[in-house]
Amino acid sequence: MKLLKTNIIREDRDVEKRLAELGLSRKTLLEIRDVAIGAAANATPNHAANAAGTYAYQDGVFALRDRHVGDSWQRSRQNGVELIFNETLGIKLGFCNVDQACRDVGPKPRSVKGSGAERVCTGNLFGSEDNLPHYSPPQRDGSTVYYLMVAQDGAVELTSPVIRAGTFKSYVERIFLSEGTDIDGDFSIDDDDRIEEFDPIVSRK
Repeated sequence: MKLLKTNIIREDRDVEKRLAELGLSRKTLLEIRDVAIGAAANATPNHAANAAGTYAYQDGVFALRDRHVGDSWQRSRQNGVELIFNETLGIKLGFCNVDQACRDVGPKPRSVKGSGAERVCTGNLFGSEDNLPHYSPPQRDGSTVYYLMVAQDGAVELTSPVIRAGTFKSYVERIFLSEGTDIDGDFSIDDDDRIEEFDPIVSRK
């Protein structure tokens, strides 16, 4: 598989401009991060080991939809993956707990990504092997998939990944939102967290 040259956006002015192109705001995305971290903090030692990650994911998806679904954004569960979708802009957006964010080394999901997520993100490859401009090109199906990637130290980035074998293999675009210095505290996601995302199988009885 050919490695991609990742377009990384770090500077505040460039971040704000790019988010505006995507129909998003840093303030709102950071609010979603805060909701997820707050949810993770509800886990106690008496909960299951994966509780913090599960709570963060569930409330992160809720906050993502609660703050966006309306005239421009709609809910999507393509291939069993929980997303929001802006048909006009051709963008899908999901939530993901990651090991780290806004560092030179790219983030990795805290849980194995299912085959549905891999299929949803397949189109991120199309057109991305050319020299990237200040934004990533749309997929062949008319959409580009991003994840709001939240690390346990509060660092967060908006990133368009390529998924292979349950993890992020490369990144088309990474938009650094915060290194986590704007919040206090930390939330713990145990390495045994394995239900952050799954592909449900529904069958008729």
